[in-house]
Amino acid sequence: MFHQCSNDADKILTGNGFGPNIAMEADTLNQIRTESKLRILIADTPEAQPVIESAIGDLHDLTFTSTFEGAVARLTESTIPGNKSFDLIIAGVHFDDSSMLKLLTHVRSVRELEHHSFLPIKALAMLDVGDNLIKAAVQAMDGCPLVKLVGATKLEIRRRLEEAIERCTSRQNA
Repeated sequence: MFHQCSNDADKILTGNGFGPNIAMEADTLNQIRTESKLRILIADTPEAQPVIESAIGDLHDLTFTSTFEGAVARLTESTIPGNKSFDLIIAGVHFDDSSMLKLLTHVRSVRELEHHSFLPIKALAMLDVGDNLIKAAVQAMDGCPLVKLVGATKLEIRRRLEEAIERCTSRQNA
């Protein structure tokens, strides 16, 4: 079904309004998709990487690290003028022997990073860590609520992460 061009944006996407310009439309849509992707640092265990990557890897530009030192290095690189900063930091509760709170403390102590959104997740069923203690500590340091992914289907993981990312990044922009 074809529709009548009702505004300038439609005319741009369809050429001059008299017929589709498929190449221009595809390029424009790809540019919109690329520009709407968030740049996210994922700090978690190597076992969590495929879970997260398969859920949201096609939606965002993900950078993975499994060590505290690696996370600090990536974040430091992102603060150098001319480098693109991260839009969001996601950290697993089991990241580098439970270094998630250490990473959050670091982020909040660096002027260039202190306002970054920080989303804690629990992606793996490993040792049970005190979820309530984690929630309280993250909340005290202005992090986003903990998102549990353990036992969820791939589709449910995707939904939970996308909802949390939306809430977390909209808080930052508010």
